[in-house]
Amino acid sequence: MAVNDLVQQLLGTLGTSVLLDDESAFDFATRCVHEWVVLFLASRSAELVHRQAVSKEQAKQLVLSNLQDYLASANHIPNMSLEMIGLSIATPIYKSVAQCSAR
Repeated sequence: MAVNDLVQQLLGTLGTSVLLDDESAFDFATRCVHEWVVLFLASRSAELVHRQAVSKEQAKQLVLSNLQDYLASANHIPNMSLEMIGLSIATPIYKSVAQCSAR
């Protein structure tokens, strides 16, 4: 059995594995994605607190709950791009802003 096959078999129970050519590429990609996601979620949570006058804990729960819904949708339709999934669940006002930004 190839090493990559063994790794996928062992780690597959923990979630989806993504194989990259070398460890440094994996470390860099993982660090960047984690940083982008966590900082983005923190900024959205702070925006909810600032604009909607919800508590920090409520904002955190709202952001994480919506993220879980999004991940479930993304896993359910793996052939759809992240952007298309986002636009399929976006509010009408966001869709019009996104379309204007794309021009």
